[in-house]
Amino acid sequence: MGTRGPIPMSETVARQLGTYRKDRHQKTTLRCAKGSAKMPERMGGDERVRAVWEEIAPGLIERGLLTVLDEAAFRRYCWAEATHRTAAEHLATEGWVITNSRGRKIINPWVRIESSAMSVLLKLAQEFGMTPVSRARLGPVMIPEQPVRTDKSRFFERRE
Repeated sequence: MGTRGPIPMSETVARQLGTYRKDRHQKTTLRCAKGSAKMPERMGGDERVRAVWEEIAPGLIERGLLTVLDEAAFRRYCWAEATHRTAAEHLATEGWVITNSRGRKIINPWVRIESSAMSVLLKLAQEFGMTPVSRARLGPVMIPEQPVRTDKSRFFERRE
């Protein structure tokens, strides 16, 4: 059964909005050692997978969301992203419908490959906080440096 109700607000966000209550906020937060993950040597064979790692991993490592324990799952994410990009290139050049050896119009096999890679990609992206909802659930790890400003906050600001 899934979770019910709105996504829980993190303690940091609640404090910024002025709605923090000690009895309603969890005391545990996600803490990971920053900069602990490195690209596995097994990824060296495929340049597309390596390029995806080099593009996305630094941001996750900086936020502490990619550790040594997560390397296998993130390697699968990189593979799915590389496969999706390859399939998208084939579909852009060949089209979604092709003609088979008998002269009949059929759906391009790359459509199914792209679809399955996309489903894996979306599932793993949620695990690493790469979707808006998963970032909201992570709470203080993904909060930007600048405080959140609302229309009401201008009335409660201290002026010195």
